[in-house]
Amino acid sequence: MNELTAAHRSLPLGTRLLVTNLTNGKSVEVRVNDRGPFTRGRVLDLSHGAARALGALGRGVIPVRLRVVGLPGEGSGRLPAGTASDHPGSRRGLAAPLPIGGLADPALNSA
Repeated sequence: MNELTAAHRSLPLGTRLLVTNLTNGKSVEVRVNDRGPFTRGRVLDLSHGAARALGALGRGVIPVRLRVVGLPGEGSGRLPAGTASDHPGSRRGLAAPLPIGGLADPALNSA
């Protein structure tokens, strides 16, 4: 619960993300270790520890920017199947701010 982890629907498990809270500028690196969220408009579920590091406890939903900082298998010269660099949100990072745990504001996702 206090680990710096997150759930994402499609990024490979083990992907490392830099998550930045756009409200206060705080950032934390998390590891994708689960699937979800399954609520429409939400892109990431954070562990309690990651939410605390971002100053987001009690808020429930915050606007964030995600940047992939590492994929599973990096450093070994091999990447697991399905981790091609053209995967949505791969090394390029995600330019548009994305909400954690809330309905997306279309204005935030137009990049």
